Amino acid sequence: MSNDNSEYRVVGDTLNKISGKVLTIVAGLLISIGTMAYTDINTRLSSLEEKASFLFQDKISRGEFVEQMNQIRRQNDAMKSDILARQEGMKSDILSRLDLILKMQQKGQFSNVP
Repeated sequence: MSNDNSEYRVVGDTLNKISGKVLTIVAGLLISIGTMAYTDINTRLSSLEEKASFLFQDKISRGEFVEQMNQIRRQNDAMKSDILARQEGMKSDILSRLDLILKMQQKGQFSNVP
């Protein structure tokens, strides 16, 4: 019986040594995978921080946006007023020419105008 116990002890010691080595290897692999993942996450985070910083710099404030919109509206109103003034001027010119033609036709200066 003592022989059987010594054999079990040898087998148990061998298994303990093997399992210890396997656990050491697995722990090393987990640590290296964790380190690689941490490095990758830090790289991605740095990239995202740079992008966010760039976007933040290009972002205009609400006040600046409102000011730009008001300026555009003022420009549009000025252009609209200019267009309306030109149309009114052309309308007046056309009406005055029509009056002149009608007066000339009544006096008989334009006999061939229908």
